[in-house]
Amino acid sequence: MFAIPFGVCAVICSFFLIQQKKHEKMLILKLICDVLWIAYLALIGAYSGMAISVIGAARELTFFGVRKRSNRCDWLLILFICAEIIAVGITWESAWSVCSLISGILSTIAFYQRNTGKSKVILALVCISQFIYACHHRSVFALINECMTAVSLCLAWIRHKRNKAPEKECSDLTENLNQEENKRNEM
Repeated sequence: MFAIPFGVCAVICSFFLIQQKKHEKMLILKLICDVLWIAYLALIGAYSGMAISVIGAARELTFFGVRKRSNRCDWLLILFICAEIIAVGITWESAWSVCSLISGILSTIAFYQRNTGKSKVILALVCISQFIYACHHRSVFALINECMTAVSLCLAWIRHKRNKAPEKECSDLTENLNQEENKRNEM
């Protein structure tokens, strides 16, 4: 019962996270989501998921700081993946904990990316893994979250395609004009 508000807020935050165009905003919203999921997962007893969310919160804080300094630290990627493996090993519940581990590793890779488009592709795989983990724990809010994340990913993809179409048309038009001008200059 106490977990419900955290789950609702996490779902709402997750939906808007995917819609962000800037990496920094994605990291900030992901940090907020992780904190909300930590509380929710602790209250429902999903400790492997909670451990991954704790590491995720540390990851977002670290990646945000690294992003501000414009340094890429590949060792941080390895460090967080190792921490996730250890955390799931310590909090092992069953073979289903592997789903939490997979989603944690993929999230680490996704949020390490500076290209939000690549991040969103990887997050689609995270969504599948987390959906399976949520089914096992019969976590209604986590299931709703993954469905909403999938919808948000689809909307982001549609918006991206729609915004790219005019650019392509403009570049095609510019290219055609340049070709016609080159032909006139050759004459």
